[in-house]
Amino acid sequence: MKQTDLSELQKEIDNAKHIVFLTGAGVSTHSGIPDYRSKNGIYNGVQESPETILSENTLYERPEFFYHFVMNNMYFPKAQPNLIHQKIAQICNKKGDLITQNIDRLDTKAGNKHVTEFHGNLYNTRGAS
Repeated sequence: MKQTDLSELQKEIDNAKHIVFLTGAGVSTHSGIPDYRSKNGIYNGVQESPETILSENTLYERPEFFYHFVMNNMYFPKAQPNLIHQKIAQICNKKGDLITQNIDRLDTKAGNKHVTEFHGNLYNTRGAS
């Protein structure tokens, strides 16, 4: 991105009354977390569909398989927020909200107090009742 483009973007942010960010896996790839569907993504090479692997049925019928997949492919407790998470947090804490598909809590770790986790996260889970 050219400096003039960044300056224009900053002007738009400064002049906005409220900003809503919609983010997904691409933001966290800069923190070392793979995305889902690219050639190097989490789902590359899996034999079953991701919807099947991560389904409630798989959790109950094959819990070891389910947990093994999640822990080995989706759980990154040492990952840290990157510059993108931090900048979004700064903006949201002044005049915005974030809706994210990410389940890694890096937005919250970056200090963002206005996060809606569309799919929840792996760090605050609860069982079905």
